[in-house]
Amino acid sequence: MWVAHKAFIDKNREALIDFMEDALRAERWYFDPNNHAEAVNIAVAVSKIPAPVWDSWLFRKAGQNGDYYRNPAGEPDVAAMQKTIDEQVKYGYLKQSIDVKSYVDLALVEAAAKRLKQ
Repeated sequence: MWVAHKAFIDKNREALIDFMEDALRAERWYFDPNNHAEAVNIAVAVSKIPAPVWDSWLFRKAGQNGDYYRNPAGEPDVAAMQKTIDEQVKYGYLKQSIDVKSYVDLALVEAAAKRLKQ
């Protein structure tokens, strides 16, 4: 997830929508099964870890017995974030909770996802 101050978002709204569009397009490319071999090769080039380590799980839906879900529109699971924070408060890891949804603005990612549907 990415975060930014409102003033920065207001000043750079169009550039941030462009950025989000590119990020969504890249994520979709990496998760397309047709691109798996090339995605693994990119991971090998970046990490210097051999392809067999990556091949069975990287960017696969069932990767490592169930890869993390990714919303195709790039939207975060706000309810899951809230539950995580509330559980951390419950068990004493955090002193107080926050209302996550009051800090979330999905307008940028929604605009970017809308562009990709056109």
